[in-house]
Amino acid sequence: MSSDLQQAHRVETDRIQSAAAALVKWWQRELELVIQKNDLLTQIGRLQASLGAALAENRNAADPRPLVETRGELELLDAAILACRSSRLEAVRAKFRAMDESLEAQAHSKKKELSDLEASLGKHLKGLSDLQGVAYGMNLFGPHMPASIIGTPRSRQLESEISRLGRQLKDAREREIPRSGAADVRDAATPEALLEQLAIFDGELPAAAEVLCWIENCELAIRKRTPHRCTLPRHIYLAWRSGSVNEEESFVFVPELVAIARENPQNPSGDSFARIQVSMRAAAV
Repeated sequence: MSSDLQQAHRVETDRIQSAAAALVKWWQRELELVIQKNDLLTQIGRLQASLGAALAENRNAADPRPLVETRGELELLDAAILACRSSRLEAVRAKFRAMDESLEAQAHSKKKELSDLEASLGKHLKGLSDLQGVAYGMNLFGPHMPASIIGTPRSRQLESEISRLGRQLKDAREREIPRSGAADVRDAATPEALLEQLAIFDGELPAAAEVLCWIENCELAIRKRTPHRCTLPRHIYLAWRSGSVNEEESFVFVPELVAIARENPQNPSGDSFARIQVSMRAAAV
């Protein structure tokens, strides 16, 4: 590979890696903002209670400005969360574009190599024709090449690679950004392992607030099933459709709960007891 081609390849690789890093960055930032929003909602609840108590005692003593300002911060956080989601989708598009252009560059490089090879072969075939007194053409290396030629000629290898790259590029150009997917994390030490796997998904994710709510509801359900903290690892499977968590397909399986289920005859079967599925509105009982 020439130095120019190596440099071009490095540039393409850097663009893909940069876009992949942006996917992670914007997802992590959305998670941070959602946590800030939850804290702010708690603060608003306290301010409302305080303001209500003040109004009940003396209307003149109630100052609504802190509550108004905090609600204004909440609106800004909502806007920032939407911006993170939009920026992450743009990073997905940027990664796809970089990958497409990398395929195009590879195909162009292979076509040039084949053209140069055929030009060189043409000169050698002419010399061979002159020596043998018969005409030799490029079909010498075609599908019906002589059995005396052992191995696959480089020209045929290049034609095959160009055809493969063409098919990949066609599929790439026709793809759309996925809005559904699944994250399957086995032997997870913490729920954070799920968040890390989601970060690298090349497509639209469920809202971070929705994912965190699902995780929290799962943890609540686990604590209801055992009087002590379950030991890890656990199997976490999160599926989403059209950008929203699919409650029916998603679950957490905690092996420790199998043994706990056997200790109490009133519990469901071990596997059923250990498989946690929750609603986004309330933890499973």
